[in-house]
Amino acid sequence: MKKLFFISLLFVSLIAFGQEKAKWHTDFDEAVQVSVENNKPIMLFFTGSDWCPPCKKTKQMMLETKKFKDWAEKNLILVELDFPKRKENRDKQSEELKKQNENLQRAAGIRSYPSFVFIEYNKSTKELSLLGNPIIGMQINTDMFITQANKLIKK
Repeated sequence: MKKLFFISLLFVSLIAFGQEKAKWHTDFDEAVQVSVENNKPIMLFFTGSDWCPPCKKTKQMMLETKKFKDWAEKNLILVELDFPKRKENRDKQSEELKKQNENLQRAAGIRSYPSFVFIEYNKSTKELSLLGNPIIGMQINTDMFITQANKLIKK
């Protein structure tokens, strides 16, 4: 009986692990480190998770799809930069995270949500560089988004 329990537990763990693809980072410095280690560009997703209907729709209809997750896992390091308005959601973010998100928003010139920015770390100059202009607006067509993004990341 114990053996059956452990086999079942292992199976459930493997299923859960298999579904956890395309990890989203919130710590930009950590994402840069992972990007350098894996030689992948970074996609920044600027969102207002609790107040922006296009952000919610984009997340549900594109970012949470298997097609996007599979593509992103192979090609990108993902970073979600959230700008919630509800107090209970803002209170969940550390002051450091809020400051990081605001600094990145300002540096990228983001004025509308959702917005996507692609950047890469140049090993020779040891600097981050912007890959093309931000993709702004509601991105529901996953194929079109991936095509646009591939042009930016040169894949």
